[in-house]
Amino acid sequence: AAGTGAASAAAASPPPPGDDAGDSDADDERVLETDAVFLSGRTEDDFGSLEMYVFDEDENALYVHHDVAVEAFPLSVAFCQPRRAGAYAAVGSMAAAVEIWDLDDVEPPGPECRLGG
Repeated sequence: AAGTGAASAAAASPPPPGDDAGDSDADDERVLETDAVFLSGRTEDDFGSLEMYVFDEDENALYVHHDVAVEAFPLSVAFCQPRRAGAYAAVGSMAAAVEIWDLDDVEPPGPECRLGG
């Protein structure tokens, strides 16, 4: 059985280095100030993931921007945007630690840090 938990927030990221304004793939990777961002913790069978959805109001389109595998089933997700640049997700699970994930990294090797446990 699959389960989800969700949090939402608005976020923006600058264009990637060397970005070509006419490149539609690069446009899909960019999160604009006008986009709505939704975070979801998802579990399916023995797999847990953090998914970042983007809703583009101009295009009236909702799509998965990227997802990352998490070590334990996610129970809660919170959007974090510290004063410095960047956007992060705090993921709580049955594990003894809360994982902090960098949402600007599409293919992170792991969480930025773990709090507790």
